[in-house]
Amino acid sequence: MARTLGRNSDTTPTAQESFAQAAAIGLAATTLGLARFGYAVLLPAMRTDLKWSYTQAGGMNTANALGYLAGALAVTITTAVIGERRTFALSFTLTATSILASGFTTSYVLLLLLRGLGGAAGAVLFISGGALAARVANASRSPGLVLGAYFAGVGPGILISALVAPTVFNTAHGWRMGWLIMGAVAMVSGVVATRASQLITETPNAPHGRPAPLQRLAWAVAAFALFGLGYISYMTFIVAYYRETGRTVSEIVLFWSLLGLASAASAWFWRSLLDRAHGGTALAALLAVVTAGAALPLASHSAAAIFGSAILFGAAFLSVSAAITQLIRQNLAPHQYAVGLAAAITLFALGQVIGPVMTGVLADWSGSLKAGLAASTVFLGIAALVATRQPHAGAWSR
Repeated sequence: MARTLGRNSDTTPTAQESFAQAAAIGLAATTLGLARFGYAVLLPAMRTDLKWSYTQAGGMNTANALGYLAGALAVTITTAVIGERRTFALSFTLTATSILASGFTTSYVLLLLLRGLGGAAGAVLFISGGALAARVANASRSPGLVLGAYFAGVGPGILISALVAPTVFNTAHGWRMGWLIMGAVAMVSGVVATRASQLITETPNAPHGRPAPLQRLAWAVAAFALFGLGYISYMTFIVAYYRETGRTVSEIVLFWSLLGLASAASAWFWRSLLDRAHGGTALAALLAVVTAGAALPLASHSAAAIFGSAILFGAAFLSVSAAITQLIRQNLAPHQYAVGLAAAITLFALGQVIGPVMTGVLADWSGSLKAGLAASTVFLGIAALVATRQPHAGAWSR
């Protein structure tokens, strides 16, 4: 990659260059996928080996979500002090370290702290990477594809965690090896993504600019918060739910692999929708697909429902973040991207704090994960309805 990408470039990058740049930066999303969603594969083995209740297991992702919330609140300060690219590199190192270190302890408290650190660093990584990807999108003929490529980076992370599942389930203390493998992948990804980020021109903060008009995004951000509450419960407990209902290791590996593959392909699938849509249209449509995917395993235990859930949920849930970022691009100035993303992800993180514990408490109370997963699906459906209220960007003057 020889060109520097962003609005301030002297030359316009080709579509292939923009896509490749976004995909390289998207290794940040891959690492976030390992840190956040890899835990779902490891959870059943950790719960058995470490004798956790569902509430304790959910508490791990609540710690991660609390850290994520702290990171979302801190990112605008960090980027203002050291810049987006340095913030991106530092947070990548901390996120990868938290994954790797989780394989070296059985202490609930230490694992809780590492989940919190991974959440905080992961939020900073995801937001700073998203802001860089938005600048690449500014110079692209298909911003929807570029943004989709960045957020779809989570998909390979999910797929990698699926590939370690046999080791996790069939080896004594295999969950520890799972963390070590995922941590090593994250470390290598950090080197590649950090080098790619150096080719993107940063836009300095406007010292006397108007505050970001975040009220323009009120309905979309509210829907995003509800999405955070609902989707994280599915991604935390769906593997445990299938284990609870008697599914084999090979079936779970196939399910998680399909979800990861569908996630990785989502950038291409929703490209036209994200490019053309204004207002909440794309966001609402994507949330409706996510809701359908979450509802399928509750309606039926058939193979068609299980694998259909993986494809529907996987194909849409990452593009929800791409749709929010597209709305931020349409409503805010480039120097306000990080602020807009931080605001959206802060409320999103609040939803994630509540979701896993809510699901865990309902599961312990009812004796099954189905009640908690059903509640989270309802919140996803409400999110889709709320998103329809988000107006067209043209309703406001820039």
